[in-house]
Parts: sequence; structure tokens; C-alpha cells
Amino acid sequence: MRKFLPVVPILSVIIFSIPVRGQEFSDIDTMSVPGSGGFSGDTILVSVDLANSFAVAGFEFRIVYDTSAFTPLGVNTTSRSSQFDLFGANLTVPGVIGFFATTMRPQENTIPPGRGAVASMTIFIKQTALPNSYGFIFEDEESDSYDNSLTDTNSVLVIPILVHGLIEVYGGTRVEGVPVTPADFELGQNYPNPFNRETMISFSLKRGGEIDIEIYDQLGRKVATLYSGPANSGDNRVAWDGRSSAGDDLASGIYFYKLRTNWGQSVTKRMALLK
Repeated sequence: MRKFLPVVPILSVIIFSIPVRGQEFSDIDTMSVPGSGGFSGDTILVSVDLANSFAVAGFEFRIVYDTSAFTPLGVNTTSRSSQFDLFGANLTVPGVIGFFATTMRPQENTIPPGRGAVASMTIFIKQTALPNSYGFIFEDEESDSYDNSLTDTNSVLVIPILVHGLIEVYGGTRVEGVPVTPADFELGQNYPNPFNRETMISFSLKRGGEIDIEIYDQLGRKVATLYSGPANSGDNRVAWDGRSSAGDDLASGIYFYKLRTNWGQSVTKRMALLK
């Protein structure tokens, strides 16, 4: 559902100044950064995904990142947004990735309702980056600005749900010919998802070893460690009750669960806690 808030006409957040006729907050349209990862010294592609219920005539985002681990090299449109004839990136401020894309013909060239990547960020992982999970966080520059937004064909500004991403920097050294995606284990999607009181996380190990299963919030902060210790090969599972390691009830929202092994690889998935 899109909730309409009438406002005095302002200039569009898109830099070429199309008047905005209103402002809405959507509780169904989502802009997100899917999880990704690589080793230090790698150049990786990190996408910005859009799930939209209406024809989108323009979008922009502002993402903050850890400068100790990453250097952005560029941002571009994807096949879903390639029809947009005006777009550009701002990488001049350390720690910030800004991007906009729009069209001069909003009644003709739009992103139709659907789901998929609308932008691709080329990111270099610094040689000095430490193995860890790092947040790619949607963040407005000012509290009263909307630097992460969509525009519909009627020049209405739509503020979508924003789902931050976690980018993994893997430990160890890349072996040529071996894919980055871990091959020695699988991490299943938690069930139920979304969940209220408890959810189950399943994983399968091809070989036994020391593992950690950790929970992170949308800002990349670790809020709980579900398990840390030895695990046998084969199928395993662990439950989470929506509490922090200190036993505090956590707020509703998007969380990430990460499986990390002692042989230097990890994988992260997303889940939703509803209360």
C-alpha cells in the first residue's frame, strides 16, 4: 500500500528539476542490496534491486560503506533500467555512493512492475580489508531529505522500503579456479520466514569443523551468536527466538544470519522478524 502525503510542489530529487506533485510512503515497494562477497584484492559487482508495484520513471539511491574495506569504481544501469536516458553516479565523497537514473519520456520509458536489479556497483575490495561482514547502508544525507526514492509517471515521489545489504570479505587466500561461493556447505532459508516467536535455520556440511552462526541487524551490527563450536558433517539446524545474545527482545525488521567456517568461508542470508 502506498500512503499519500500531499506536499507543496518541490523540485525532484533527480537533479534536472522536474516538479514533484506529491510524496508517498510505500509499504510494498522495496529497494535492496542483496548479499555479495569476495576476497581482498577482488573486484566484485554489487547490485541494487527493486521490487516495484507500479511503473517507475526514475530512481535514486545514496549508500554509505566502510572506506577501510572498499573503493567504488563505478555504477551503471542494468537491463531493467537501460531505457533511462539520463543517469549518473557521484563517488566524490569518501564513504558514499550516489546514483540517479530517469527518463525524459516518463510515459514511454519506464521500469514496469516486477523485481530485479536496476543498478550495478563495481566495488574493489582493498588488499587491507579484514575478513568480516560490512554493511552497505541506504542513508539520506539529511533527516528531511529523501535520497533513496522512486518517481512514478505522474512525477510523484515514492519512498520505498529500504533493505540494507551485507558484503562479505572472506578470509584466507583465493585459489584460482575455485568459485567464491562456498562449496563445502549449504545454508538453507530459515523457516518460517517472516517469523514471530521462533524460526529454524538449517545448514548442511560436507565435512565437520568449527563454525559460527551469527545474527546481524540492518546496520551490520552483530546482535546474537546462535552457535559457536564444532559441528558434524551432514544436516544440522539451530533455532532463533528473536532475542539478542543478552536476552533482549529485538524489534521487528530485517535481519541477516551468517554461517562462518574455520576454513575461512562464510555465507549470509536474509530473514524478517515480525512482532
